[in-house]
Amino acid sequence: MTISEAAKKWNVKPNTVCEYIANGYILNLQADNNQIILPDILAPRVKKKPQSERERDVYIIKALNESQYVSYPILGITQEHFAERLKALEKSGCIFKRDEDCNDYSTNMNFILNTEKASKQYHIHLKIFAPEISLLSL
Repeated sequence: MTISEAAKKWNVKPNTVCEYIANGYILNLQADNNQIILPDILAPRVKKKPQSERERDVYIIKALNESQYVSYPILGITQEHFAERLKALEKSGCIFKRDEDCNDYSTNMNFILNTEKASKQYHIHLKIFAPEISLLSL
């Protein structure tokens, strides 16, 4: 996906996409003939950086609920710390992997939200933005 394509898909200006790239928010970029190629991802959730563990967990949960992309640079934490948060949410039953064989914990792209469990555990109101995904279909 090119910068222009990403801007259209994410409903932002191309300069915003360039800011995301410059800040390191988008992982797995590639270069092709002097052009940056972005992975085909959801729109990044770029809001005020959460400061506590709970705030980080809620940020990840809300991103999944709103079909948005989050990576460890967006949260301003290490990849290891981000992986710990995803694993903690997974262990709690708030999220689960789309693909059990994939061990990528650098973004939220491999995870699906369990809205009922997440809203009960974190006492937050979630609207379901993403289409329902049956556990049986995975």
